Amino acid sequence: MKASKLFAFSAIALACAMQGAHAQTPLKTIKIGILTDMSGPLADAYGPGSVRAAEMAIEEAKSQFPGVNIELVSANHQNKVDVATTIARKWYDVEKVDAIFDLVNTSVAIAVQGVARERKKIDVPITGASSLTGQHCSPWAIHWSTDTHIQTGGVTSGVMATGGDSWFFITADYSGTREMADQAKAIVKKGGGKVTGEVLFPMGSTDFASAVVAAQGSNAKVINLASGGQDTVNAIKQLAEFGLVAQGKRIVAPSIFLTDIHSLGLKAAQGVVFVDSTYWDLTPETRTWSKRFAETMKRPPTPQQMNVYGAVQHYLKAVKTAGTTDSDAVMKQVRATPINFFNTKNGVVRENGSVVRKRYVFQAKSPAESKYAWDYLKVAKELSLEEGAPVPVAESGCNFTSK
Repeated sequence: MKASKLFAFSAIALACAMQGAHAQTPLKTIKIGILTDMSGPLADAYGPGSVRAAEMAIEEAKSQFPGVNIELVSANHQNKVDVATTIARKWYDVEKVDAIFDLVNTSVAIAVQGVARERKKIDVPITGASSLTGQHCSPWAIHWSTDTHIQTGGVTSGVMATGGDSWFFITADYSGTREMADQAKAIVKKGGGKVTGEVLFPMGSTDFASAVVAAQGSNAKVINLASGGQDTVNAIKQLAEFGLVAQGKRIVAPSIFLTDIHSLGLKAAQGVVFVDSTYWDLTPETRTWSKRFAETMKRPPTPQQMNVYGAVQHYLKAVKTAGTTDSDAVMKQVRATPINFFNTKNGVVRENGSVVRKRYVFQAKSPAESKYAWDYLKVAKELSLEEGAPVPVAESGCNFTSK
């Protein structure tokens, strides 16, 4: 055999041996981060409950990873982009976190997704904006939650179809909620409806008097609250105090949380509609899991916390199948593996990271309809997979090669 051919053969054999050795390297540690709002207006719906949900997913998965240490770290991003990105860089670069979950607050989620994309690391937002799988998409991101396209589409079209043809918007002034409001306005205008006005407010506001007066003066039939957490609670309380709920104004809050309805009480929240993928009291399976969650947290989980559990569980399944925490190998399995846990059957993670799964239009019950603690919601409509799907990948604006 000629020397050149022998050298080539030896190089190939060495490469194969190295690949085999790499493939056989035992998995020792999986490190997961929950980066969330632990003390601000979104903490009730996410926060410590998200951490507990991740703990539950890890506890259940440990038997599938003998000899592997699954670590969980958590931190408060304080709804500040600079704080969130500093933590994310430290976690990925220094503490060797393999994947970051939760990332509530769209500005935070977009910024951290940029950090993760630069490092080819996995991030899993449980927050709204469709742009996370559009212009801000990443090959290593999974947008696990209900996005703004789904939240606005199902609710806005339904309200328009039942006579809600004039709309006033009260919008939190940050990227995700502005995106949500703009999507709803487009649907209203396309359907022949009228947008009578809009008031923007800073996150964390407590005084909505001027916004409520403007909404009342607009004579709109529908008031859309593009906001979340305590902001939504404060706005609805003041809409009720000014008599707009009693006047029959329809309140649409696409991003309202179960904890918001609890804070408001059904007298103020009754009739509010929104889209989500689950609810603690939806099925026997959700009730069983929620009972376990409540043993520690002393209340049922929000859909967002339930989705943290599902996302962490699905990620760990992918790691198990891949036999590694390498981002490319894991994401290949994330997309190839159907999503199956207590509130999702045969869901799919698409190429751009968006998730197709069952979703519902929920409506807050009246006080008379509620029969026990936290019995707050009923299913107004069960959406088909098409009705509840994110923007089609080809129309999403996602372009991995431009990053």
